[in-house]
Amino acid sequence: MAKPELGTNLVTYESPPVSVGDEATLLSRNSLVAILEHIEEVLTGNKRFDGFRIWKSYGGIPLYLAEVAGELMVYGVEHLAGQPLSECKISVMFAGVRRLGHTEGSKQWNGSNDEMLWTGIILPRCVQHFT
Repeated sequence: MAKPELGTNLVTYESPPVSVGDEATLLSRNSLVAILEHIEEVLTGNKRFDGFRIWKSYGGIPLYLAEVAGELMVYGVEHLAGQPLSECKISVMFAGVRRLGHTEGSKQWNGSNDEMLWTGIILPRCVQHFT
């Protein structure tokens, strides 16, 4: 099985008016570039995600938190057993800045309580995205 083109196996959570692409504009250029380079290395197989610390899990899909200087992205990695690790699909579920926190509907993340980020922001997105 041929490896898909880079980009076809990278998606972001989008549910108007919520857009990870819009959220990512809050990150500084240096942090955004560093996190995107990290994700690209996972997609190309240059980094093995199976050795990363899993932040949370939804429906068997591990979620990872990539953070640079208080700016972060949360992403899930879907991988089929028997396939090379580099043949995975990454879904970026959130991008944000700790010092700013995040509000989505009636849910708020204060920037420091990651359990609030999980239950109020990421988990509802996972329910919608991975179904």
